Amino acid sequence: MSRLETMDTSALYTKGTRVWISDRDEVWKDGVVVSYTPRENILVSDAAGTETLIALKDGSKIPPLRNPEILTMENNLTTMSYLHEPAVLHSLSQRFTLSNNIYTYCGIVLVAINPYCDVPLYGNEMIWAYKGQQIGQLDPHIYAISEDAYSEMKTLGRNQSIIVSGESGAGKTVSAKYAMRYFATVAGNEQETAIERRILSTNPIMEALGNAKTIRNDNSSRFGKYVELEFDKEQNIVGAHICTYLLEKSRVVFQAKNERNYHIFYQMCAVRDLPHMKHLHLKHPDEFKYTRLGRAPVIDNVDDRTMFLDMGVAMTNLGISESQQAFLYSVLAAILHMGNIKFTEERNDSCSVDGNDEHLKIAAKLLGLEVPALQKWLCHKTIKARNETIVTSLKVKDAMSGMEAFVKHIYASLFHWIVKLLNAALTGGKNETTNFIGILDIYGFEMFDQNSFEQFCINYANEKLQQQFNQHVFKLEQAEYIKEEIKWSFIDFTDNQPCIDLIERKMGIIDLLDEQCKMNRGTDENWIQILYKEHSSNQHFQKPRTGTDQFVIVHYADKVSYLCHGFIAKNLDSVNESHIELLMSSSFEFVPDALNAKTDLDRRIAKKLELASETFGMSDTGNISSPKRMAGGKAPPRRQNTGTLNKSARTVGGQFKTSLNLLMDALSTTVPHFIRCIKPNDDKEPFGFVRNRVVQQLRACGVIETVRISAAGYPSRWSYTEFEARYSILVHSSRIRRGETLLNCQTVLTSLVQDTDKYQFGKTKIFFRAGQVAFFEKMRSERMFRACVMMQAHVRGWVAARYYRRLTFSALKVQCMVRGLIARRRARKLRQYNASVRIQKHAKGWVQRIKYLRLRLSALLIQSRYRARVAYEEFLRVKYDVNARIIQKHVRGWLARCAYKDEVHKIIQVQSCVRRHLAKKQLKALKAEARSIGHYKKINVRLEKRVFEMQLKNNEMISEKTNLMQEAKYALEELAAVRKQLLIQTRCKETVEKEAKQTSEELRILRDDFMELKHEMTRMGEEQDEVDVLKERIRELEEEVKEARESAEADKILSLERYTELQQSMTRDINSEREHHQNIIVENSNLQKQVKELQEMMHGHWQDSSDERDELSSVTSEVMPEPGALSSGLTSPAALLQPPPATTAACDLRSKITDLEQLRDQLTADLEGANKVVRCITRCLRYLSRVLLSVLHVTRYVSRAICFSDFCGVIFSFCVR
Repeated sequence: MSRLETMDTSALYTKGTRVWISDRDEVWKDGVVVSYTPRENILVSDAAGTETLIALKDGSKIPPLRNPEILTMENNLTTMSYLHEPAVLHSLSQRFTLSNNIYTYCGIVLVAINPYCDVPLYGNEMIWAYKGQQIGQLDPHIYAISEDAYSEMKTLGRNQSIIVSGESGAGKTVSAKYAMRYFATVAGNEQETAIERRILSTNPIMEALGNAKTIRNDNSSRFGKYVELEFDKEQNIVGAHICTYLLEKSRVVFQAKNERNYHIFYQMCAVRDLPHMKHLHLKHPDEFKYTRLGRAPVIDNVDDRTMFLDMGVAMTNLGISESQQAFLYSVLAAILHMGNIKFTEERNDSCSVDGNDEHLKIAAKLLGLEVPALQKWLCHKTIKARNETIVTSLKVKDAMSGMEAFVKHIYASLFHWIVKLLNAALTGGKNETTNFIGILDIYGFEMFDQNSFEQFCINYANEKLQQQFNQHVFKLEQAEYIKEEIKWSFIDFTDNQPCIDLIERKMGIIDLLDEQCKMNRGTDENWIQILYKEHSSNQHFQKPRTGTDQFVIVHYADKVSYLCHGFIAKNLDSVNESHIELLMSSSFEFVPDALNAKTDLDRRIAKKLELASETFGMSDTGNISSPKRMAGGKAPPRRQNTGTLNKSARTVGGQFKTSLNLLMDALSTTVPHFIRCIKPNDDKEPFGFVRNRVVQQLRACGVIETVRISAAGYPSRWSYTEFEARYSILVHSSRIRRGETLLNCQTVLTSLVQDTDKYQFGKTKIFFRAGQVAFFEKMRSERMFRACVMMQAHVRGWVAARYYRRLTFSALKVQCMVRGLIARRRARKLRQYNASVRIQKHAKGWVQRIKYLRLRLSALLIQSRYRARVAYEEFLRVKYDVNARIIQKHVRGWLARCAYKDEVHKIIQVQSCVRRHLAKKQLKALKAEARSIGHYKKINVRLEKRVFEMQLKNNEMISEKTNLMQEAKYALEELAAVRKQLLIQTRCKETVEKEAKQTSEELRILRDDFMELKHEMTRMGEEQDEVDVLKERIRELEEEVKEARESAEADKILSLERYTELQQSMTRDINSEREHHQNIIVENSNLQKQVKELQEMMHGHWQDSSDERDELSSVTSEVMPEPGALSSGLTSPAALLQPPPATTAACDLRSKITDLEQLRDQLTADLEGANKVVRCITRCLRYLSRVLLSVLHVTRYVSRAICFSDFCGVIFSFCVR
């Protein structure tokens, strides 16, 4: 519908237009448009007269249009005008139910619907009828696909493949069988027909051993099969090869209700009265546990006895000897008898089997084993730890599980042994084979109420096949466009690669399952929790709302919920090794060969995984294979580890993934042909068509995707001749020229379709978008209707005129005799006049047409030039707008930055003015204060304090320099020790050269840090110069103070004694406070140096350690308080030196007490700050110890990594600097 949205929907959805309406029961039902409002709503009515109003949202829910009836019964679905799901479903339904056509083409896909009855379509006359015919010349048929593959191989020499897929009961096995019959008949050699008979003889054997009755199908294949038919240079069949995939072994020991075990068991029970079968002691299927679980031992219209006899004849034709057949029947009968063995529970959680059990004795005899040995190892197992072997008893449940695994392993080995024999019988000469045709009979997409490991593997295989199918359909569609040399754009198609990556990539579902299987205590619950954690964000993986034992995968067909229980057990598929060793002791000569049987594909898998050297391998179903026998019949030494499955063994999922990838590689080298089998109903009703079931399979098997890819391009394709013959009536006949088909088609299309994107002219065909052919059909129907009305009008007028002439004939006959001469003369003149008028009409019409064509050509030229000019101006305008926006963006940004800078500048000016005002005000106060004696004393105290601080800093620098020289001395001593170590390690220079370069880089960083330290020492020297200048200034100030004291002595004579005492006491307090603050300043300066050194060392060595940098920053912020904290502590005591006015006789004692209390508060606060500083110093020292320890480790690493000469040179230059 995406293409229709671009069209004028009002012209298509008119009143009375037939559309499709979505329905829950019938999926889609017929409807008629009653009214339509574009992009708002549409009113439709179904066949029952029920009207439905559909609200539209941008045309996304507009009902699909119906195709014309002429296109409904087409052989190829892609030829329909409207390609969508309801059209495909309706066409298949009509062809299947009305015409009984079970085959329909959908592009390159052959859709085959199971009729559930015999149809006369597969005789030899049909085979020879399709031989040599190109696909499409005759009705769709599986023989047409087979002939297409055979002729392409014969003509081009390329390998072919036919992929048959579908769900159980859709007819895959029958379709593959008919394809093989076609090749055997067409490519057979008259002198040598044995190989063709052998190929056809494999079908009853494979069906007996690998097929079973299920709920959906009476003859369901429970394994995947890939058959390669080999041809020589003359395209005659010379051999074949069979590969199998994922045999359903669990069916041997369990069947659901209304299902059966494999056919071979029931067939053997049906012929139990034959002489060569009596020693097997077989009974009715209801007497055996493994054949009565499904409670459906009989299939309607199927004779198991006849099928067994046919299988025996087929084995004889394939060269399987009677001894081999007897061995096969003996092992199969032993499996049935083992299912009836009963276990008895004993004390201490052990179990036992009665030695007189009839079924035990029969099973041991049929397997060639001793009864005591079989009795023992069914209830025990061996555990080997190092050099000890321990035999332990099993519980009843464990013993039964072990016996079931044993039975499944025996059947799987027997199955592959038969496949090996069949391949040996079908193998042709290697030098004779030039090409092959592969026939893949693979299981279809499965989705049940409870899906387990088998459904997971099956759906995984279908994902891979669907991806190959989509890519192949896409390539053919594009190749058709390239062949016809038309303009086309990339067609988007649904790619399911993300879903495949979810399953098979690293840390995917299979990978995580294998990892869980390697763990000794791996469980399904742990595995699914890991899946939830790893893939919760994947759009193709979902977690159910309820329950934690399921997971949902969004496949290409639908969402499937899988139950995790049993995934690990089925993936391991382990079997007790004691049972394998027991089987190896059998007296039958075919047992080792059967247990070691592998198909050619399995060997390719083993070679690819480099497991060919393993003594024990795995079959393609995951079982452990037994060891091969040496020459002389002796078995090789047994493995030391007797666990059920070692950690290096391949799992079922991993092997299936590898075999599937090899299969895809093999198919990628061939030209694929696709057959999609559809199951029309679940009741097996002949020619019954259930639309819900069919549409579900169409979505799952890729038919709808094929239609979608075709609809995305040009689905409708008409040859020029066909289009001209049918639609040339849509234009005036004067515009049609005989013999010029291409020009006539162009005339019709340019007249009717204004949008040139709706069609394309190829070399031999015209390609139309979806819906165009229906539009032409609608116009043709309207034109034909008008033509019929016109013809009817003329015919009726002619009849009326003839009737009138008969009435007036008598009168006119008399008159004509009298007026004959006059009438003839008049008639002659009239004919001449009419001839001249007609000549004038045609001449004037020709002139007018020429004039009109010239005017039309000129108008078109002017329009094209004008539109080009308008388009170019529009392009310039858009380009101008884009550039203007870019310029505006930068200009506005620049203006905003300028405005911001202006605002900042104005704010700074205002702040400067305010600060200048405050500074002036403070200057006045300072000037007033400077005139007093107290100011000079305060300056004196501050200068003394500054001098003391500078002296302390100088002493610290001297001590720091001494420490650095001491550290350098220690470094030189350590270098001497390092030199001795490096003399021993000189031979390791080449191996540590790379690490030496890294260490050199670190030393370069240390050298830079040392240079920074040197610059810091230079700066401290400059500060020492400043201290000298300050000392000089202090001397000058002392002289000024001395002069001021002498001038003020005259004013202080009256209160000198009392003031002197007060001054002495305050001086003592100030001196003590000054000493305390000086000590704090010294400690603060030392801590600042240490913190700075730590920052430089950390910056050089541990730039990547973000946690330690955060800790160092926090320590620095604690050690370095606010700038005003210490300054306020230093300046506040000086305020107490304010002398009383000269005119005041004495100071108030109360003010002194107040000042002393403030001093006490200040000292208390400083004491708390000092305690905090001490704590910070403690943290810094601890951190420093950690840093020194790290430096020691780095030094040791450098001594190991760098050569002696380079390292000594770098360290020496470092110390000298």
